[in-house]
Amino acid sequence: MPRSAPFGHTSHGRLVGYSLLKRKNEPTYTVYFRAPDGARRKRDTNQTGLERAKQAATAIIDEVYAPQHAPAQTVTWDETVAQLERAAPAAGLRPESLAYYLKLIRRIRTMYAATDGPANISEGMAETWRTEFSTTNTRRKKLPSQHTVFSMVRGFSALWQNWFVDKLGICPGNPWQRVEPPKTDKIEVKVIDDDTLTHFLGWLDERFGEWQLPRLFLEAKAVTGCRLKDLCSVESSQLRDGRLHFRADQTKGRKARSVVLPEALANRLGAIAGKTYLWESYPTGLKAAVARMKRPTHRIKPEFVPARLYHWIETLFLDYGKAHPDQPKINSHQLRKRAFTAAWGAGIDPRKAAIAYGCNVDTVMRHYVSMDEQQVTDEVTKQLAGALVPKMQPRE
Repeated sequence: MPRSAPFGHTSHGRLVGYSLLKRKNEPTYTVYFRAPDGARRKRDTNQTGLERAKQAATAIIDEVYAPQHAPAQTVTWDETVAQLERAAPAAGLRPESLAYYLKLIRRIRTMYAATDGPANISEGMAETWRTEFSTTNTRRKKLPSQHTVFSMVRGFSALWQNWFVDKLGICPGNPWQRVEPPKTDKIEVKVIDDDTLTHFLGWLDERFGEWQLPRLFLEAKAVTGCRLKDLCSVESSQLRDGRLHFRADQTKGRKARSVVLPEALANRLGAIAGKTYLWESYPTGLKAAVARMKRPTHRIKPEFVPARLYHWIETLFLDYGKAHPDQPKINSHQLRKRAFTAAWGAGIDPRKAAIAYGCNVDTVMRHYVSMDEQQVTDEVTKQLAGALVPKMQPRE
């Protein structure tokens, strides 16, 4: 902050600089700041101590910066859902994100069924929700992980601040802003090693015989390092010139990219490409494969839907785990982590890997790269030891 405003406070999504001074012959601090329209404001905090004056100053700023809307309590939960559903498309909110926010609304309404709408949720109620959620067993008879609690608190805070306060203006403030998410340990990054992947693909070949689509799908995912959902929705026209092209509307990062494929893989994919979707032969192939196993096929729907392929691929990893309990537990997302870890092992700059595989560089190093941290520590400290050892003053 500039010297004229040495303190800062984020109020309703805006950073406000302010100063605290004791005016001549007055025992209490006065806060000086600019209002949302840029006009200079000063208010007496009625506090003689600096720390209490800071608390009073932030409350004054919150009052001035509070959105001026119709009484929030008149907006019911049902009306809130309707407003959110109407506003989401215009704001570019994707269906999956909207579904997540609606899920959060259902969760908070379940616990606080007597409330009329989101404006009735206080800071104390938000704190109580976090405590109750983190200490109540899930349907699996286990407590939710600290990472799950952390994600839920952040999700509620984003919903209230971005939508209920800033966009829809149905709440005067964000009750989740001061709810402290739990501390979480760093999760070990697990990838599918080459031997496990080979064993898994061999199991697929044995299970499905001549039907090559499952193997081709997973080979394509391994090579492109893409997210599972991105690959499921690829259209046949996006396979061209030896590349697989991902549109911006298909990727989580909202950025288009294309990946060069090995020539043999590109040719094999071209051979199975459907009229519209690359994988649209999946229902027909699955039905034939299941019939060869002499199992009922009447529940297999003939239409290709990317979401069905997505869930079916996930079940393959679950079935493999059940069939081979002695093997490491694996999932499809580990193929993406495998790509980033391979890039790190090859000495590729993480920033370049982030561009190639569509990710934020900080997220790459935190969640996607599996490394021997002790080995890295030894390498760095040995390399810098000579430069870091203090120099001895020569004796006279």
